[in-house]
Amino acid sequence: MNHSIGKTVLLMARKDFQLLLTDKVTLFFTFVFPLLFALLFGGMMGGGNSGRQISLVLVQEDASSAAQEFAGLLKAAPELQITEQDRSTAAEQVRKGEKTAYLIIPAGFGERWQAGFAGTFSGQVPTVQLGVDPAREAEAGMLQGVLMKYAAERFKTLFAGGPALQQQMQSSIQQIETSADMPAEWRSLLLDYLPKMQTLLAKQAEAPTAANRANDAGFLPLKIDAEAVAIEKKGPGNAYAVLFPQSMMWSVLGCLMGFGVSLVQERSRGTLQRLQAAPVNAASILAGKALACALTQMAVMSLLLVIAHVFFRVPLPHPLALIAAVLAITVCFSGIMTLMAAIAQTEQAVNGMGWAVLMVLAMIGGSMIPLFLMPPWLQTVSHISPIKWGILSLEGAIWRDFSSVEMLLPLTVLLAIGLLAYGGGVWRFRRETLAG
Repeated sequence: MNHSIGKTVLLMARKDFQLLLTDKVTLFFTFVFPLLFALLFGGMMGGGNSGRQISLVLVQEDASSAAQEFAGLLKAAPELQITEQDRSTAAEQVRKGEKTAYLIIPAGFGERWQAGFAGTFSGQVPTVQLGVDPAREAEAGMLQGVLMKYAAERFKTLFAGGPALQQQMQSSIQQIETSADMPAEWRSLLLDYLPKMQTLLAKQAEAPTAANRANDAGFLPLKIDAEAVAIEKKGPGNAYAVLFPQSMMWSVLGCLMGFGVSLVQERSRGTLQRLQAAPVNAASILAGKALACALTQMAVMSLLLVIAHVFFRVPLPHPLALIAAVLAITVCFSGIMTLMAAIAQTEQAVNGMGWAVLMVLAMIGGSMIPLFLMPPWLQTVSHISPIKWGILSLEGAIWRDFSSVEMLLPLTVLLAIGLLAYGGGVWRFRRETLAG
């Protein structure tokens, strides 16, 4: 008896394993997908990458050697991914969300940079202008810290002694003697202090003490002026203007999964076969399901927009662009729903495949993990996520103030993905029908 039961259990296990091997979708998400998921998270968490870079557009408006020195420090910084542009192009790239921030090194920066301690204590601090995407406030603090870090590098060199120190001391003394803006008490103190600094700094153990005195006296290596720069025409009206596009995309994903599962249920229960016997062709059946899914998505997104505007005071300055974004998103994700339901054979398969794929697209598309936390290669990969383009189209209509031309790219990508996915779903469904 025990031998018979054991044999039966083994046969059942063998049967289930054979069924698994015949279901390619389930097989993929059982064995292959966990590995891909681990690799993806490893990349996000910095595996093989010591740091995550902030994309910065550098605008160099000072050609002096000192300004070039500071720019060189930033270009070599592992925390930054730098490209160079003119002022207007840089502002446009940040406004569109293509770059995190831009930094302007204005004319006259080099003169203040060379002033060293004299400029620092007289208020003539080297000044830069910084513009940051308002949707990336967390990066703004990180970026300012990086700029301060490299601006202070010149003082570390001075504290180490050598010819650079001798030259800086002499230059600082001359500027202090001729400066009309420096308070008398500071002039008297520094003219007494600087000539003695060379002897003090020669003792390496006392170098940190000298640096700390400078800090205690109000040491500021760099002034970051963020108020003089307008990085977009309007900007988000409030924090909810940034958050609602992500929320709307999650509602779209919920609709997609609900209709995808229902389509698989109708197929597995024979409803679709009975409809085809009516006769109703496969394209009509799928079109009806996609239309219902699209209408539901539009209703949910419209409701969220009304709530955002009425209760959270999110401005909606471009209603036509917003309507276009909503329509493009519904076409895109209704098409994806059709393809997923056509590929999956069972409810378990569509649930497993659907949420697995959508979670990945959400992660690399910026709905779960901010794009700036990802390594550069993964930020490039994020272009394949329709969720990224959906969020960008909504932001462009709500607060990024996209022009009609600027809206074309995300709208075109969404429509292309939706139509291709729908066409693939119809083709797969017809093929299975003919095979059956």
